[in-house]
Amino acid sequence: MPPGVEGGSVVRLLDVLAARVLPIGAFLYVIFLAVWDVFFYAPFGELAMWAVVLESVGLFLVGFACLGPGWMWVTRFYPRYVKLRSWMYRASQLGGFVALVLLFAGVWALAAGVQRSVNIVGDLSSEPERRDGVVCTHFNPEIRARGKGGRAIGAFMDVRYADGVRDRIQFYPAPRGAWGAGKGAEAERLCWSGAPFTLWRWPRTGVIADIASSGEE
Repeated sequence: MPPGVEGGSVVRLLDVLAARVLPIGAFLYVIFLAVWDVFFYAPFGELAMWAVVLESVGLFLVGFACLGPGWMWVTRFYPRYVKLRSWMYRASQLGGFVALVLLFAGVWALAAGVQRSVNIVGDLSSEPERRDGVVCTHFNPEIRARGKGGRAIGAFMDVRYADGVRDRIQFYPAPRGAWGAGKGAEAERLCWSGAPFTLWRWPRTGVIADIASSGEE
């Protein structure tokens, strides 16, 4: 292979990743996560853990996509034409600033993705922690603001463990009806009743695996 041909192939591959595959992939994945949160997210169990896994994958995609402009700025003098590289060449100072900001954002997203992945692997390699005699001292239902621009605020529950430690468990906004049936309805009922219950929770991610009345487990 002639000198420079292999290097040119690597540059072309990185160009495709930086300018097309990663940005488009990250954009489509964010849309997928939005659809998942609206239709499939659940406050408890395996689906709740799957949401954490999917968010971690999204952090990696966004992180690598943020590194693309930095690659184009570093190689702005390379003759291969790419619109982003051409812009970096014509406005190198502004392009360098944008690339630097996105570099920090990308590094943060990758670091967060690594940390979450470590927590996920640690939780899935062990059983959820069981806490008996848990009492819910306050339950705040999910709030959905009506009208244009309305947003949802996830429910949360304040609990007191058998050893006296207090904790607040915050949930992401769930699809409509998630708290009206199944484990959501059971958790809300237990909170309003004030009766002690048993909680299974993965300690690193904080995801609740299951919840049941103390007399039912």
